[in-house]
Amino acid sequence: MKTRIASSRFVFYITLLVMSILVLSACTRPQQATPNPVDSGPQELPEESSAPADQSEAVQAALDMGDQANGVFLFYDDFQDGLADNWETVGAWFVEQSGDLYILGAAGRGYAWVPSGHNWADYAFHAGVRLESGALFLSMNLTQEGRYLLRLDENAVYLLKEQPAGSVTILAETGPVSMSEGHSIVMAAHSGNIQVYVDEQLWMDATDPSPISIGTIGVSSLDDSRVGVDNIYVLQLSAPLPTGEVVSAPPVIAEPIPAEELAAEVADLPLAEMEPEEEAPPPVVEPGALPDLVAGNVVFDPDPVIQGQAFQTVFNVTNQGNAAAGAFTVRMHFHAATALVDCNLDFPGLASGETGMGFCNGTTNANPGTSPTEFGVDVENEITESDESNNQATPTLTVVAGESEENGDGEEVEPLLAPVNCGASALSSSEVSITWNVPGGLNGHQGFRVYQGEGSLEDQVADPTFRSLTIGDLEPGVQYHFDVRTYNASSESPVNDCAVDVTTDSE
Repeated sequence: MKTRIASSRFVFYITLLVMSILVLSACTRPQQATPNPVDSGPQELPEESSAPADQSEAVQAALDMGDQANGVFLFYDDFQDGLADNWETVGAWFVEQSGDLYILGAAGRGYAWVPSGHNWADYAFHAGVRLESGALFLSMNLTQEGRYLLRLDENAVYLLKEQPAGSVTILAETGPVSMSEGHSIVMAAHSGNIQVYVDEQLWMDATDPSPISIGTIGVSSLDDSRVGVDNIYVLQLSAPLPTGEVVSAPPVIAEPIPAEELAAEVADLPLAEMEPEEEAPPPVVEPGALPDLVAGNVVFDPDPVIQGQAFQTVFNVTNQGNAAAGAFTVRMHFHAATALVDCNLDFPGLASGETGMGFCNGTTNANPGTSPTEFGVDVENEITESDESNNQATPTLTVVAGESEENGDGEEVEPLLAPVNCGASALSSSEVSITWNVPGGLNGHQGFRVYQGEGSLEDQVADPTFRSLTIGDLEPGVQYHFDVRTYNASSESPVNDCAVDVTTDSE
């Protein structure tokens, strides 16, 4: 079963996305005829391999890069409309259907890219990926002049730079991601620093003295490849990438691919065709036409906000006027009692009828109760609008005290939140897979314990970054009950708040 973005902080984001099209790039996206995944294109992925990635907390980890206390989404596509209409596709790439879920997949050679992102700079590119065979390339800062590529196959992961066209440099190399499993991949570039995160772990950290500074995103594949991507988003970075220790990725298990062979592969995925979207002619604006920026929905997650725990505010802005609005600033202003600083975001502009979204992260130790907040659009009065009366919204922030319990020393501690989005599936007659996510960030936990009946399998799943566990040595055709709990030195999440039942396959 495919897991879309599962962080609790994004449940409401998906809801808001249904209400409006995310167009913060302020570019007109191409109208393109994409084959109906039901009627044509490659065969659907089999049910057991339809999930391109388990996003879990990797999405939030990407948001936290560079201390992203607030930010603007430049692009998002989960392909749930069954179309790749934000993309240019060549060759084997099609939107594929598995039940009521859709991904962008490839069976063979081809490539796809987002023309509207040709002027993006300093951003993080997230993709949920799955490889069944062959090789998958993720590209960022992609122009006709060059790009950064992440090449993934069953033997290794390469971070490459192509500039000029046909000239390839290996910036970093490490071991492979596992095949036939979902992974969350983040490529981020800021001022010549390129980092790659795999399932929340920093696998690569490279510096390019002659960086490629702008460009869009793309995906590509070679002959005999069977790959899929989903939950694509681009997040504008507002600060340099963090310094951190690179996690020891799996070792390379095959002879490294020579640079000239990599260059030959990349040459088959040509930059020449990856032209930026043609600028649309300026719209005809009637004399006296003006933009009208409207403060949209403001949502807190969790709601109510738990005292002392991280929360997120997401809001949207719509231009309901009949003319485009240039760059402007929005602000979330919290009551002084919350001790939260203002959140200011610079939006790149909105065309008539377009909607953009932003977010703020924060933590408050305010006393339980309610307090007014002010969400203001165009707070610097940079835009002349047809209606200046709808530039503010006044949502109420509600804070509640977290339940507490005593540790062995009689000190009160905050209880741990239980894992969410818990699931299980049978892999065979003797193995099952248990999956979960964690709400509200890492929440102070040290790891997970998976209980099978009365027995704990905690030694197999102590790492706090784990989001799945394969359990073997089971009997065929038997239903098993598992309970996943977060834990730290003083507490554990409640019993059966993340309980799943699964039956192994019959022999």
